[in-house]
Amino acid sequence: MERLIKSSSKVVAIGEIGLDFYKNYSPPDIQQEVFKQFLQFAEDYKKPVILHVRNAYKEVLDIIKDFHLVSVIFHCFSGNPQEAELILQEANYYISFSGTITYKNETLQKVAKIVPVEKILIETDAPYLTPSVEKGRNEPAYVRHVLKKISDLKKIDYNELAEITYNNTLKAFEIHQKM
Repeated sequence: MERLIKSSSKVVAIGEIGLDFYKNYSPPDIQQEVFKQFLQFAEDYKKPVILHVRNAYKEVLDIIKDFHLVSVIFHCFSGNPQEAELILQEANYYISFSGTITYKNETLQKVAKIVPVEKILIETDAPYLTPSVEKGRNEPAYVRHVLKKISDLKKIDYNELAEITYNNTLKAFEIHQKM
């Protein structure tokens, strides 16, 4: 992994890394050890991280506080408002919403309402988590449904939110271009 990071300018982030205590494909202590190794790569090479977190927000937050990270993206956020509030305390942390925001999920919709627009990223998580208004396999074009749902929840113009989330993405990934 380190050789790849060193040898390619195309590596813009470290991820999807994290902890998954929902499926537990490997023991929590091993997950945490490997997670810390990847976080160290991110710190050493000044790369943003994209986090996968399931049933482990407290543990992830406890671990990442010990690292100096460029930015942290909580991919496909599935937590509750209290977990979101903890994330929002950090200036360089972002919450990314996927097609699940379009489901009948009051908790996630409450989270979207409290997250400041400058901390929101959007994604599809294709080929998974197809927005509720579509059928079958998810695809990148469906990100528009995620954007639409969040713009409705936050009562923000769709195009305005598109520009904001685009610029948030540039900032989070340290991509130097403007819309």
